Amino acid sequence: LWLKLRDRYERALFPLIGVVDQRGMFAESRVLQTGIAVEALGFQLASEATPSALNSRGQISYSDALQLIIDDMPVVPIPDVAAWRDRSRLSYMGVKHADNLGCVKLRRRSLCGFQAAVAVWA
Repeated sequence: LWLKLRDRYERALFPLIGVVDQRGMFAESRVLQTGIAVEALGFQLASEATPSALNSRGQISYSDALQLIIDDMPVVPIPDVAAWRDRSRLSYMGVKHADNLGCVKLRRRSLCGFQAAVAVWA
């Protein structure tokens, strides 16, 4: 079964395997690799079963790709799928696009929160 899945979804699975195998990988690199896998798997699912999900250029958005993956799952192990889908998209787009300041602001806020916690613990 695993070999059939690997052969069928190779373009999507190889980036994910890379994320699991690379222990020293930066978080941003992991987000990008995972995003590549989401887009590849969503594109393949759309091409095979839902061609209408592709735009006029034969592409699929990250959000639509992720939704197709979620819709294809018999059981979704995430309680708030909409929030997860939105956070996933924001993370991926924030790393992928240098002009996306939302991710930079979120990272700064997180860093400030972490620094405040360390200051309180010290």
